[in-house]
Amino acid sequence: MGFVLGQRADFKSVLELRGFYWHYGVSLGFGAIGSMNGERVSQHHIGEIIAPEFPVFKLLELSDKKQIEKITSQFQPYSDFNFASLWSWNLTNKIAISKFNENIVVNFTDYITNEEFYSFIGNKKVTETAKELMSFLFARNLKPNLRLVPEVSVVDIDRNKINVIEDRDNFDYIYNVEELSNLQGAKFSKKRNHVRAFLRNFSHATHKILSLKDDNTVMSIFKFLGELNHNKKKNTITGNPHNEHLMTKLLEAGQELNLVVLGVFIDNKLVAMFVNEIINSEYALGHLMAADTSIDGGLYAFLMKKMRKLFLILN
Repeated sequence: MGFVLGQRADFKSVLELRGFYWHYGVSLGFGAIGSMNGERVSQHHIGEIIAPEFPVFKLLELSDKKQIEKITSQFQPYSDFNFASLWSWNLTNKIAISKFNENIVVNFTDYITNEEFYSFIGNKKVTETAKELMSFLFARNLKPNLRLVPEVSVVDIDRNKINVIEDRDNFDYIYNVEELSNLQGAKFSKKRNHVRAFLRNFSHATHKILSLKDDNTVMSIFKFLGELNHNKKKNTITGNPHNEHLMTKLLEAGQELNLVVLGVFIDNKLVAMFVNEIINSEYALGHLMAADTSIDGGLYAFLMKKMRKLFLILN
């Protein structure tokens, strides 16, 4: 779902309950049947929307950003629990949140399969939290496991009760911005070659930070993404068919997000772009990266190298 720009180790896992499962909620007296079934509601407190207590969920809204980040900001960034990522990848508007043991619980919808699944982030009573969530899923006839669970939520979990399986396919991509800018060393040799080849063909290419407050710039971005999607359907390039939706959602939340967009131009035409969110002085998170590779396959490498501009903003 995203790129974390900075430097750290990363880990995500799938959790499964060891032993037997029990029916959730029948004898625990939660009250309304809707609560036992994961009813989705909104709760209000002094004008501010707050996440309800598990097992009640509410659909994700822009006003949830502050409360989600109150918990997620305690940890290093994980792309799947970043608010902008949650908001922009909410393709079917079904993502819902809840609170449990001071952790944030998320009811996700897989953006490829539309499959419903659950996860949580936080470090409070994690074994109890995981067990209760999986029992809740079993009671709803859903597969009783939790996906995309970040490392901070499993380091203290009781592995005699919870089976923790590393999920390498869903690790975040973590890059050091300065290393990308310099592309030094053997591990970057292919990217250096791609950049050199690109510059031989397009020495006049330029790059700059784009303003999302400028209507003409926004129009050019959507024109570019639309053309990419059209070309993808003709199988002339590869790309993400959801990019236009992601950009629309990011713009909806634009005033709430610290977005920085880097664009690459050839003959004054936008040919590549990278949308990042500045998280803090150490990290940025990449939400959307697109390039017209029918022009040149080295565009992505060139775009990543020019992240030096983002590095300067971070510092």
